[in-house]
Amino acid sequence: MKTIEDLKITDLDKLAHDSEYFDCEFIGLDLRDVNLSGCIFNDSIFKSCNLSNVSLTNSSLSEISFKNCKMLGFNFNTLRSINNLKFYDSNLSFCILNSMKIRDVEFINCKLDDSDFSEGKFESISFEKSKLSGVNFSNSNLLNCNFSLASDYYIDPRFTKIKGSTFSMPEALSLLNSFEIKIDS
Repeated sequence: MKTIEDLKITDLDKLAHDSEYFDCEFIGLDLRDVNLSGCIFNDSIFKSCNLSNVSLTNSSLSEISFKNCKMLGFNFNTLRSINNLKFYDSNLSFCILNSMKIRDVEFINCKLDDSDFSEGKFESISFEKSKLSGVNFSNSNLLNCNFSLASDYYIDPRFTKIKGSTFSMPEALSLLNSFEIKIDS
């Protein structure tokens, strides 16, 4: 396995599957449909990269930040491991996290439209200021998650556990939608 450390990467030629990347900075790369299977990424940053449909099968992501990235259809289920991921101002629409057990991930000011978080256990996940239109949270455990200033979500508390989670008004009223009640102002 090839190891690459402490490098600013702006050229696709420096990337290869089955490699280790430590303390690297990936800037402005178009990684659409690129095969990075079996890689280990640790303590690195992706800035303004397009990772839509990138193949990271059996790869590990630890202590990684994604800033202003596009990750349409990203399938987290194919990863070997996830640890302490942070997403800022990124588009992760149509991503797949169903049936996963993850904790301590941040999606800050992100767009996660039509993503699948169903049937999973998500602990201490922050969706702060994120747009969550069409996200499927059904039958999930959202323990101590942060939905502060998040918008457009639909969570049915009859089928999704939300114990200890934080919500902001007026969007928090959407938690009552599944009960088909009327609220007077």
